Formats: sequence, structure tokens, C-alpha cells
Amino acid sequence: MITFSHCIKQLMKNKNNTPVFCLIISILIGINTLNGQNQHFKIGKIENWDSFLVLNEFEKKRIEFEKEANKEFDHLYSLEIKSLQGTTDSLHAEHYKKEVARRKSFEFNRSRSKIKKYSSNKSQNSTLIDENLNLIDCNCILDTNQIQIYIGMWTFGGSFVIIKIDEKGYSSKFIEDAHKTKPFKYSLKDTVLVNKLELEMAKKNLTLINEPKFKLNELIEGLIEFESLTYYVDSKYNNGLASGTVESMDEIKIAGKILFTCQLKKK
Repeated sequence: MITFSHCIKQLMKNKNNTPVFCLIISILIGINTLNGQNQHFKIGKIENWDSFLVLNEFEKKRIEFEKEANKEFDHLYSLEIKSLQGTTDSLHAEHYKKEVARRKSFEFNRSRSKIKKYSSNKSQNSTLIDENLNLIDCNCILDTNQIQIYIGMWTFGGSFVIIKIDEKGYSSKFIEDAHKTKPFKYSLKDTVLVNKLELEMAKKNLTLINEPKFKLNELIEGLIEFESLTYYVDSKYNNGLASGTVESMDEIKIAGKILFTCQLKKK
């Protein structure tokens, strides 16, 4: 009988005389590594990156609005300090410094994503039901030796892509959040509907412009291409009639490409 440990020894000793069974095992291990949590990212050029660096009108307006908001905050702070005396001055000054340190310029913390949503049920093949070009915030956090990238928007629900990078490689998830409603299932075997899903990627490919140095204020620039695992949405939940029956569930899959840039900040 050929055991797993025997295969490992045989592979290490002589690849040319390795049994076919052992070669199959090694291929399966390689496939599992690619689709698992730890997959290595690429470093290199990214198509359309130069056009991403050129701000469009929406992005320019967003940055102008951000600058005006910061000016107003600074003005109100100066008025408040003038009206205070004693030890409260230093307390407010410390609070102000923290607020300024948390500021993130949208110019260097943004993304452009092209997201496609596919749906299928028993009577049809997979069909493209939605396609959006989104211009949204991108936030990068340095947590010890891990970079956490959050791309998405949440306003009483929303969707996000989360990328985590460390020295071993990276992992990524797609998150769908319906806030207080419960339209989702991971599988048709699930007995209850849930309001939030955290999905592993069926396919993923991360390319970075530069090798990350894991330092504060470092710019992380790249492209994530992905396809989520399938999940299920009750087709009647928008009408308040979600039942969770197999007949009412549509199979959904998300695929997308996201260009992003973000500046590493403290957790």
C-alpha cells in the first residue's frame, strides 16, 4: 500500500521514479494551496494603471469637499481653544492631533471597481443581472505584521472586499451585508436565512505595484481580480416575503476587478 508519507519521501528522493498516485497527490496539494487562504501575490505592472492615477471629475469634487470639511474643522477647533482656559487646552490639543492623524486624503485612499453579479435558478443558466463601476474609499491598516485592506461602502448594508497581506502571502473575502433584513444562505441545505455573508474567493489574483515594506504611511497600490463562491438570495425579500424555501432562492456569484491605492495607517 502506498501511503502519503511514502509519497513525500519518494518525491524528495527521486521525482523521475515517483509513482503516478504520488504525482496526483502532489498536484492536488498544489491546487488546494492556490485556492486556499495563503496565496502569493504578484509584483508588476498593471494594465490601465496610468488612467487610474488621473482623477476624474467625481474624484476631484470628492477631494475638494474633503479639503473644505477639514478647513471647517480646523476653524471650529481654533475658536474652541480661544474660549477655553487651563488644563483643558492640552486635552483638546491632544484630541485635535489624533483627529488630524486619522485624516486620509481620498486621492491616496480610493478605488475603482468593476463588479459583475450573476444569478441563476432552476429554470435558467447563469445570467448577468447587474454590472457597476464604483468609485469608493479604500482603507489600509497596519496591524503588527499584517496589512488589512478594506474596499467597499456600508450605509445600512453594503458589500466589501477585504484583503489581508502578510509575509506568507495574502487572503481575501467578499462580504455581503443586508443590515437588518435576512435574505441570504450560504447553501440550500441551511435551514435559516442570515443578514450577512463572509465568502471565500473561488478565484483570486492580487497584483501589487511594489513589494510591501509594512511601514506606516506607505502607499499600497494594486489590482485585485476575483470571483466569489456562490451563495443564495431569497428572490422575494425585497417585497418583505422572504421564506427561505428552496424554490424562492436564487444562486448568486460575484466577479470583479478593483484598482486601488491606500496609505497605511495604525489600527
